[in-house]
Amino acid sequence: MHFSQRHLGCSAEWPSCALVRFFSATMLLLTALLGLPLAKAQDAPSIDERFKDSLIPLVKAEKFEQASALLSKAHSAYERDRKTEAAFRRLSDEFYRADPALEKPLDAWVAKRANDPFAYLARGTYRIKLGWTSRGGGYAKETSASQFRDMAAWFALAKADLDLAIMKMPRLVVAYCYLIEIDMTEGGLKKRSLYAQALKINPDSFILREFLLHSLRPRWGGSYEEMAQVVSDAKPSYARMPDLKALEGWVDADIGELLRRQGREQEAKTYLVRAVSKGDSWMVNYQYGTLLYDMEDNAGAIDQFNKVISARPGHTYGWRDRARAYRVQMRYPEAMADINRALEIEPKDDYLLAVRGLIEMMGGQYVQALKDYEAAAAINPTEPSYQTRIGQLKLEIDRKNKLGNKGP
Repeated sequence: MHFSQRHLGCSAEWPSCALVRFFSATMLLLTALLGLPLAKAQDAPSIDERFKDSLIPLVKAEKFEQASALLSKAHSAYERDRKTEAAFRRLSDEFYRADPALEKPLDAWVAKRANDPFAYLARGTYRIKLGWTSRGGGYAKETSASQFRDMAAWFALAKADLDLAIMKMPRLVVAYCYLIEIDMTEGGLKKRSLYAQALKINPDSFILREFLLHSLRPRWGGSYEEMAQVVSDAKPSYARMPDLKALEGWVDADIGELLRRQGREQEAKTYLVRAVSKGDSWMVNYQYGTLLYDMEDNAGAIDQFNKVISARPGHTYGWRDRARAYRVQMRYPEAMADINRALEIEPKDDYLLAVRGLIEMMGGQYVQALKDYEAAAAINPTEPSYQTRIGQLKLEIDRKNKLGNKGP
């Protein structure tokens, strides 16, 4: 499920927020005047093995049979025990990324294994993410007609793949979930029928209901009444799938998120605390973590982002925003490990490059920071904050070089 970076607190503007600009300039000035060494963002800790990619290395190495075998094994386990649904989702989620290096291997996977449903699922999932990336993270009024056309083109290709995946494996519930996500952007006329078909396959699905609830939020043309009805209809499944109770927090979480974006943080917290009290659902945890970050409760934010990462380690959201919280705590190695993981997932994301550049800059690594800001500016030349940072860093690097040339 995608949502705009505009929904992420200081969000897309975060690297250029006034407070960050002031703090960055102050730290650079203190370093220049006093010669204070800043903590280095190096020797980053390794990422937990549980959260590393299992399928991406195999697909990039064109070991398609092994990749299919892993997905098949996980799906068979899910069919035997519905409580393992999340484990299969974490695997298929690995392809929800806009990594240019994946395009040719995924095409080759489909070409070499034309009857493999997992090949189509993987490429369809990848193409959905390419569609969102083509659109960009702005509001609709800020998005050009060509961006919408590019998104629609990628979504059409994704739908073709997902339809083939379902044709070859009709019980592939996650494919229906991604079709609901696409339909959400096309008026939502098919989401109910897709949901009904998938619910017959797994009446206890947690993830299927998450996707439908996401599509039923008022911002997508739904309503809180419709969302509440989906949650109420799930109650008979609580005995078999107790985690479903967490979905009771979705309406409160969406209200809280809207209040947060209006700057009404204390009111938002009331709703979001009530939402997370129902249980863990990645979107709810993410929204609460973002609020806590805005309220400068970085320890609390990190706790929520830990849960997001555990649920969806193949997405950048949790990694990126936990990196933000670590940076504020001046825990630069941890921040660097997280942002590097996010860039491993989305290597051409200018915002992630800028976040890493800021972490490096705050850690005194000016040369590395300059490279990242220049890379970000090359991808997105319309973002003025990148040029501001580049100018600051060039001045500081020049100052240090001049000091070094003077000798003792």
